[in-house]
Amino acid sequence: MRYACIGHRVYFENHFIEGHGERPDVQGFDYDHYSFRPFARLLAFAPDVTLIYRPELYSASMLRLLPGIKIGFSSEPLPTGPSGRQVTSGETDVREHVYSKLTASGYDMFFHYDQASQPWFDERRIAVDGYRPLPIDCSVFHPFDDVSKDIDFLFVGKATQHRIETLERFRTLSFRFHWIAHGVFGRSLADMTRRARCVINVHADGRNQFEPRVLLAAACGTAVLSEPLGSCDFPCREMVYQRDLSSMSIEELHFVLRQSEVSRTFIRDDWNSIRTVLSAAEFVQQCVSRYLAR
Repeated sequence: MRYACIGHRVYFENHFIEGHGERPDVQGFDYDHYSFRPFARLLAFAPDVTLIYRPELYSASMLRLLPGIKIGFSSEPLPTGPSGRQVTSGETDVREHVYSKLTASGYDMFFHYDQASQPWFDERRIAVDGYRPLPIDCSVFHPFDDVSKDIDFLFVGKATQHRIETLERFRTLSFRFHWIAHGVFGRSLADMTRRARCVINVHADGRNQFEPRVLLAAACGTAVLSEPLGSCDFPCREMVYQRDLSSMSIEELHFVLRQSEVSRTFIRDDWNSIRTVLSAAEFVQQCVSRYLAR
């Protein structure tokens, strides 16, 4: 069988199927808002199974052109919480507008990354096969490369008003703090994550939600300090410290940093079972099995 992934590489190469670009039967394709060429290359590859990130960007006619099993994986922040009391923000307002063009019925299977948005999909009668974190390319994001820990706290993500306000104190503390707004992904991101003693997770808009950087860091054996995620039911939760970052004392921050080596040992020792849960290849195989069993 031939397997393909498509999505903006800068965001989704981290979540492509293991072996893409290295094996002839697995390929990854970039998404281009201004050109049909990457999608044409995907069609020429003629995959049996395609994992599609940002499924709201593909029209029904595009999906009809694509052969094989189509798995849509929705990754954008949408309103969360129960119907009638949903939590929104400027970020979700933008995404809702784009999602108005979603053709979920064009996918053989459809997933969303955040269970808290289930009422939003239910209200619109959009069938979702599952709510789970984005799968990971575990051939790249893993805990086995030994590197010098020359970064104390690392954050990778665009600047928003909430993030600027939350992370401002880290600029003045005596920690080795690195903030990269954009452009690092794939092996470069994995290498940098392994250099960090702790990855910080700050929401774009202050709403509780589960971001991919949490598990990307955990897969590398790096401890995570996160704003509240709205759940404690996710893989590698033992490595994730959910706190109000603005009120943490220096002693508490040092405590989290001391867990770095413990975190890496934990992931290494249990990697075989953890990889099964996180792996993009494992996820796709599970989808194929479910699809064929229908």
